[in-house]
Amino acid sequence: MKRVFNQNKKSRIWEIDFLRGLPIIGLVLYHLGYDFIMLPYVFSNFYAMGNLGLQKFCYRVSLIMDSRLVDSLVPVFAGTFLLICGISSSFSKNNIIRGLRIFAFGMLITIVTSIASYIIKEDMIICFGILHCMGLTITIYGILQWICRKLNLYIPDYVPFMVGLLIISIGMFIGNKGSFAYPIFNIKNLGKIILGTIGSSTDWFPIFPWSGVIVAGISFGKWIYPEDKKQSLIPNMEFKVLKPISFIGRHTLLIYALHQVIFISIFAMVLLPMGYKI
Repeated sequence: MKRVFNQNKKSRIWEIDFLRGLPIIGLVLYHLGYDFIMLPYVFSNFYAMGNLGLQKFCYRVSLIMDSRLVDSLVPVFAGTFLLICGISSSFSKNNIIRGLRIFAFGMLITIVTSIASYIIKEDMIICFGILHCMGLTITIYGILQWICRKLNLYIPDYVPFMVGLLIISIGMFIGNKGSFAYPIFNIKNLGKIILGTIGSSTDWFPIFPWSGVIVAGISFGKWIYPEDKKQSLIPNMEFKVLKPISFIGRHTLLIYALHQVIFISIFAMVLLPMGYKI
């Protein structure tokens, strides 16, 4: 934990941290909204408690979550986050370890949501979320990096971009057209969920098309920050109001992995003593 929070700021590119922090804030807020609209399904006596204020608030949140604006913003936030992930991958010298670590966090979320689903009797398992997608894509890229170094192969910078466009195009062609796996965790459907031909109702980022955004980002990283200029291109503008966003951007993995645990713990500590029952 100490190592995670004590990174060398001088070697970091501040605008990458800032741009990564913005979408993660949006995604965290989206998940918080999702938690609020799930309260009536989690607590069996939610309406019987007669807390009209909380009931109205959850209803208004559900209207916002179902709005076209939110439907439009979610892929924008997610796409930006994954694109920045790809740019960051172009900096790393050990993407295999980095990818495996991210994937491990994703599997931790799968375990936690599986336990939560069993407790509250709601099918909300995250089989292949954004961290799974990031981890698998970065690991595969890291393996290919290693092979190219061993064989002394040179891959032009535009190749990841072209591969990324191909993956996105395939995703648009074979992507889920409205069919969703139920129950979510079904070993027969797992491969289809990962590839993107069958949807998952929870946090779901299949290889096609989302891995393509990460892979395309690798080329952007190589173009914008070439090997001899791995430094910020924009003068440091981390004013006091921007520093929290950059801080979040530096620790997105930890924040994304833990934020739902924190939200659920707060809901439990507040509502259970009030008499709400699961």
